[in-house]
Amino acid sequence: MIIYIYFLQFIYFLILPFLLLFYSFKPFYRSHFMHYLGLVEIKKKQKLILFHSVSVGEINAAEWLIKKYISDNYQIVISTTCEDGKELIEKKYPEAQVVVFPLDFIFAVKNFINRIEPDLVIICETDFWPAFLYTLSKRQIPVILLNGRISKKAGIYFRLFKAVFDPLFHLFNHMYLQSEMDRFILEKIGIKSNKMTVTGNTKLNLKIIETGIIKTELKIVVAGSTHKHDEEMLYELLPFIDLLIIAPRKLSRINEVSKCFTSLDKMQKPVLYSENQNILNTDSKIIIVDTIGDLQNLYNFATIFAYVGGGFESTGLHNILEPLRMKKPVVFGSNIYNFKDICIEIIKQEIAFKVNNSQELVKLVNDFIEKYRKKDYSKKIELYFIENSKNGEIIYNDISNYLN
Repeated sequence: MIIYIYFLQFIYFLILPFLLLFYSFKPFYRSHFMHYLGLVEIKKKQKLILFHSVSVGEINAAEWLIKKYISDNYQIVISTTCEDGKELIEKKYPEAQVVVFPLDFIFAVKNFINRIEPDLVIICETDFWPAFLYTLSKRQIPVILLNGRISKKAGIYFRLFKAVFDPLFHLFNHMYLQSEMDRFILEKIGIKSNKMTVTGNTKLNLKIIETGIIKTELKIVVAGSTHKHDEEMLYELLPFIDLLIIAPRKLSRINEVSKCFTSLDKMQKPVLYSENQNILNTDSKIIIVDTIGDLQNLYNFATIFAYVGGGFESTGLHNILEPLRMKKPVVFGSNIYNFKDICIEIIKQEIAFKVNNSQELVKLVNDFIEKYRKKDYSKKIELYFIENSKNGEIIYNDISNYLN
């Protein structure tokens, strides 16, 4: 393991000049350069828990746990590697301190750990950094994997390089995994079963968000985290609905999305949400969400269904639980690998629908308008969350033992 880590350090140093050049052209990276060296400004005041995730989607797996530890008066630090994620996490958790995760150089990782002095580290889903995990282990700082998931492709890679990944995963004190398949993959590379617990997707420990019912006869579809293919499909819905509210996955694509709809139909002139927040009183049939942190609440305006993007991308489906928490039925594309178990179950429960192309999407929206819209989905969705949120207290109690 130590040979592998120092080999990686050698590779990192070879590419360091290119990284520095890349960072110099990006304002976010320039402004957080000291963070990448582990030189974060954190003053420890009490017992401290560090949560780490790639972005806000992964940190959602721990939202219920973060809020519980905040109420227990623990100091919370959240680290992320994503530019958009940092801003969203800061908005969502004002009580926590949010930092950018360092480069996985041993000196940067040591700086980072020395500055934060965590009593416990919780990593969400998939972000495994060898030097970071190794340094935590040497310092005897417990580290937990929460909502862990292993893709089939990653599983093949892990088995091919078992000599590397077996000791890496043994650095975790315990791993809470999404499925039996995740456990099976890790057992194949030599991880002992007593280090793993299958809990299902911990995002289901989030509570339903109670909001007032939007009173309108308008036929509205709200689409979140969209990519280009999603947007081209959603355009086909415009003749059948009154309003499309669309939030691109990346804010940097706002102009591109606006031009896309205009080029498809010169009569369509999208408006930006930041310039027209009176959703139910707009002359346009398309509102493009160009703000951060508002999508969750905007799902409440969906009177037909909510659509979640990513299901036609190699990266896979984005967060389908956000609209469900607003008691809205959800529609998505066919690539569901990163939410597979949940998708299968919610389709079975008839609170979600999978489409393979624009024709199926158009048919679905018409089916909703004619018959599905009359159904009360809220009770079904509430029951689904209640039945799948039973592990939260057990996980909390188990993890808290590492703080005593």
